[in-house]
Amino acid sequence: MQPLIIKSFYDQAATMISYVVTDKVTGYSAVIDPIFDSDSDCVSTTTPDAIIAYLQQNNFHLQWILETHADNRYVTASNYLKCHQGGQIGISELSSDGRQFDYLFSDNELVDFGLLKIHIINTPGYTAGCVSYLIEDAVFVGNIMQKVNKGDAHSDLPEENMNALYHSTKKILSLPNHTRVFLGYDHTSQDSEHIVGETSVIEEKFNNLHLCHI
Repeated sequence: MQPLIIKSFYDQAATMISYVVTDKVTGYSAVIDPIFDSDSDCVSTTTPDAIIAYLQQNNFHLQWILETHADNRYVTASNYLKCHQGGQIGISELSSDGRQFDYLFSDNELVDFGLLKIHIINTPGYTAGCVSYLIEDAVFVGNIMQKVNKGDAHSDLPEENMNALYHSTKKILSLPNHTRVFLGYDHTSQDSEHIVGETSVIEEKFNNLHLCHI
């Protein structure tokens, strides 16, 4: 039996995907990369409110709020979720400013999550503090990778390091071939019904334009 329930929430303006991951046995959940909805005029709570409603309707208990990276192009909803549902906010210890987080993860740390474990994988490159979260057969990589045929992450932040990003991508592709890879962005979909946030290690190895030779 698959031990995880994974639900995605798509912000079309930011083209960013947030995830709720739940341990089926205990009902404990982790929210990954929650953000406020935003456009050029305003910021709204539509997506985090939808996440809260989903947790409440299913009687899930929020244990972790996980950030894969800090990015000044969106406003995180981590504290908003914590105020409404509880949970601890975590990010990599490599993050440039960890003062607003409850927990700073170390590379290769194993973190309790319901009856399961979250394997912390530091994956710097897009930012110096990027981190990926491996839970069972699913890894959540934030913005270090993009969709098949698109290649690894785009490079447009001041602290980006393409050499580090290359080695971080190799880390992800060294996971077992069946590992499901959940991306933080989908820059091509027009709505939440057609997002393509999930791929796999084997699919990226053979089909990704920039990664197939790693």
